[in-house]
Amino acid sequence: MIFALLLALQSDVGVVSGVKVTTDKVADVSSLEAWKASFIKPGMSDEEKAMAAWRTVSSFQHQDAPPMEYLANEETVCDPIKLFNVYGYGFCSMASAGVKQLSRFVGLEGRGWGINSHSVCEIKWNGAWHLLDASLINYFKKADGSVASVEELIAATSEWY
Repeated sequence: MIFALLLALQSDVGVVSGVKVTTDKVADVSSLEAWKASFIKPGMSDEEKAMAAWRTVSSFQHQDAPPMEYLANEETVCDPIKLFNVYGYGFCSMASAGVKQLSRFVGLEGRGWGINSHSVCEIKWNGAWHLLDASLINYFKKADGSVASVEELIAATSEWY
């Protein structure tokens, strides 16, 4: 009798998937669309959008040896949404890729640089490139208050040296 009852109960059991748990205490980064809704507000300037992308990666990705999945042709994970929600850590190249991908998702141009075995990205706004380093949580302001580019930093360092 008990066995028959257990069988009857099991037939009503289903698979639960696609569960999404959110809170008002943490921004939703479960998808690119959710990220955009959480961080990008109407009327934001391109600089504010780029800084939101940088701030997101700086907040949700800890700097550490990267996760290795050994899938397809790419071993490391460069999808920022997957990094934020599955792993939470990665190298500078992943942080750089994340800032570029989020910035590109909101219509900005992005490009990467390799500097002495370190990866950084630049995002373009107001007709100029600006270095945003989310792995070392850094960017450099010029005397006029704008964010410097890699080439401007190289020139300033060379001049100082």
